[in-house]
Amino acid sequence: MKRIFAGVILVTVVAAGVGVVEVGTAQGQGDCFDGEVCLYDGTLYSGLLESTSETISYVGDVANDRASSVLNYTSFVVVLYSDVNYGGFAICLDPGFGYDDLSVVGFDDDISSLAVEDVSCS
Repeated sequence: MKRIFAGVILVTVVAAGVGVVEVGTAQGQGDCFDGEVCLYDGTLYSGLLESTSETISYVGDVANDRASSVLNYTSFVVVLYSDVNYGGFAICLDPGFGYDDLSVVGFDDDISSLAVEDVSCS
């Protein structure tokens, strides 16, 4: 399913088994805690690159175009963008979910900015 979102194509993954994993929001995943979005260098949430609870227009030199998995422990939707300043392609991640392997959705090593928003992925 695709839809237009803020001038970019937003790919919404709705089927289980395509890299989207419900992770819950009780304790977080090791180094990722409630209220945070965490970007990881490796698949299966290994090698924390960045954690934030806020919208950021640039994920920083350490995390830019390096994330291979991501967790959303916020209570908001997280929109991941391929370019800085919320540009390029985007994918949406509901609260309490993670992509354990971003290559499955064609977004491995592509995240440059992210938005934590009060919107819906569907």
